[in-house]
Amino acid sequence: MRAINSHARESAELRDIEVEQALVDAVTLNDVALDEELVRIAADVAYWGARYADAMKEHLMVEHEYETLRDRAMIEEREKLRAHAEAKNAGKKTKAKEVTESEVKTYVGLREDVQELKLHEIEARVDKERMRRYADAVAVKKDALQSLGARQRVEMERDPAVRRRYTNEREARRGGGDEI
Repeated sequence: MRAINSHARESAELRDIEVEQALVDAVTLNDVALDEELVRIAADVAYWGARYADAMKEHLMVEHEYETLRDRAMIEEREKLRAHAEAKNAGKKTKAKEVTESEVKTYVGLREDVQELKLHEIEARVDKERMRRYADAVAVKKDALQSLGARQRVEMERDPAVRRRYTNEREARRGGGDEI
């Protein structure tokens, strides 16, 4: 099991490096190549949004699996504790002590299968949050591109040559004026 965990950890670390590089590529803004950035941003938003959805699905599935296991374990441990209390009290005239919810939770919390699945659920929750932040970072880039594009248009409109070109384009669409 230890060798498998070590291999899984190494694979996860390599995957994390690849994901980190893909994220850096997705959120790095090249203001000299705005056209390329604008073309790429929709794909980046879709990609990271899909990764977030995948992580959310994984978290919800693991969370459900954990809750189901925990609930089954609660029933099993309650029955074991009741049977133990009754066996301990057999032959006595007093009634066996009632099993408390706190006792049951303690025994459930000590079960290795429950602990292992809870750790898996925590990891899935962390992965989901990480992917949400990645998707948020790409959305911030999209907003920055929109602002840069608007600023660039304003700056270009101040340039007399650009203004003349836009005027000619407008006139050409109306059917009059100089052709471009």
